[in-house]
Amino acid sequence: MKNFTENNNIFALSGRNSCLDSAKGLLILLTFFGNFLHTIPCPGLPLNYLYLFHIPLFVFISGYVSKHVSFRRTIMLILIYLVYGLLLNPEASLSLPELLKTPPSFMWYIASLIFWRLTQPLLAPALRQYPGPVILLFFALSLGIGFVPYDISQYNISRTITYWPLYLLGVSLSPAALNKFINNFPWIKLLFYNLLILLFCLSFSAITPTMYLDLYNKYNYAGTSWGSFSIVIRLTQFIAAALIGTLLTRLIFKHSPKILSQIGRQTLTVYICLAYIISACSACWRELWLPLWQNICLGTGGTFLCAWIISRLAETLSRLTAFCRRP
Repeated sequence: MKNFTENNNIFALSGRNSCLDSAKGLLILLTFFGNFLHTIPCPGLPLNYLYLFHIPLFVFISGYVSKHVSFRRTIMLILIYLVYGLLLNPEASLSLPELLKTPPSFMWYIASLIFWRLTQPLLAPALRQYPGPVILLFFALSLGIGFVPYDISQYNISRTITYWPLYLLGVSLSPAALNKFINNFPWIKLLFYNLLILLFCLSFSAITPTMYLDLYNKYNYAGTSWGSFSIVIRLTQFIAAALIGTLLTRLIFKHSPKILSQIGRQTLTVYICLAYIISACSACWRELWLPLWQNICLGTGGTFLCAWIISRLAETLSRLTAFCRRP
């Protein structure tokens, strides 16, 4: 077993961390790969597996790298959300009240991230003194919100509260604690748990044609096909995200691809720009009537290539801006 505590802590947050950037890069690619799969006649298994971990894990990492986020960066995020949502929204033109009440489908995550960051200073004292009870309380809130019988999709309430404890867990978890958690899993045990997760996905896909996306889009348990049993599925998502995330950590941190790190450094820019690109490409590939495997290959390659080009352009622009500011 690789000991992640050797030499130095690879989860440290001083400066840029190429391993964490690689994890962010992989997850942002998987996010858009999942969006692409919705547009083609794809079997349920790939989406079932993907939605078990990619969003929860990305939220956790967002919290982990936001331990010392500045208020200025949060204000910039708010401005980006407003400008993009009001002026550059590819779905439909919205007024400010409409944008706040019903964020566009590809902007819900940014809206939630703004809320999490604004409330982070208020929760910081409680997280420092009682991290365990506070995190458990928010996980209970996350699981229980699905029982609310009212429409809680407005103002992005459901998704924000559902994934809030994962963000807070990332904020409160120290590099040493994360290092210790990763080391608690020998390779054999980790592979065994991930095999169980895969078998769960296979069984779920065989039993019901409905995907986890049903729970993700319906906002409360009553609107899904499984009723109160949905709480078990949501809890499974959290557990699977931890186990799959641990396996991905082992693989990425052992062989950290530079290209994923480049994409991970510009996740916000990639996230915004790829919304347009994937939408256009998906429509194009649907019209071509290609076989499923060709659609998936084109979607994967196109997403990866576009994300790399966008990240390189954003990085070049950032360096030019920094150079022009020099006295």
